Amino acid sequence: MQLVSQNLLWLAPFVAIIYVLFSAIKKMGFDILSPSAATIFFGLLAFLTFPTIPKYKFMNDVDAEFTNASEFKLVSSSSAFSIAEPLAYFRAPTTFFHYVAPMAPPASEPYSLDSVNKSFQELFYEYGKEPKLRNIEARCDDFYIGISEPIDGLMRYVDEREMYPIERNNYCVADYTTENNILNCKLSMLYQQNISELDDEQINRLLFDVNSKCRRDTS
Repeated sequence: MQLVSQNLLWLAPFVAIIYVLFSAIKKMGFDILSPSAATIFFGLLAFLTFPTIPKYKFMNDVDAEFTNASEFKLVSSSSAFSIAEPLAYFRAPTTFFHYVAPMAPPASEPYSLDSVNKSFQELFYEYGKEPKLRNIEARCDDFYIGISEPIDGLMRYVDEREMYPIERNNYCVADYTTENNILNCKLSMLYQQNISELDDEQINRLLFDVNSKCRRDTS
């Protein structure tokens, strides 16, 4: 399906397999569908669905990843599909996500909407690309931004410049008080847990419970 989503020519092997399969079924004496009719039907079904299914999976995977990460705010998202994806006409899959979370001490000063200096961590998810992580240092008095990205396993400073209008809104105007309260609540609760003694399933359950409780307590 991933190959078909990139090039519809990959439908040809699938169509050929369908034709051979129904030809064999017919020779066995089962008259379900003629090989030609089956090829047309399943080929059309594949054309309508295969190119878009990987994008739906991508969208669902990203949504699931942030189910237990309510300290992140989704600040922007978008959809993209081609005319060769009829299924997307009914519900376009989200293929780009931009999440932002305030950073907590000791990595930064405590977050406040009115602070001049604010620190954030942000994640970009784009279909077909690796997730991208950045740390943001925002100066909201002169609207300058400092950007750090992971290079060779370390966060390194890569740029400092004046903010674009959308960045002013994301880092200086948008209110992350709720996300910050959730983050502080989660850090406090997780600090009391000995996670090293838990297996993956227990950790996932703990993260779910902590995230749910902090969301309720800060709502």
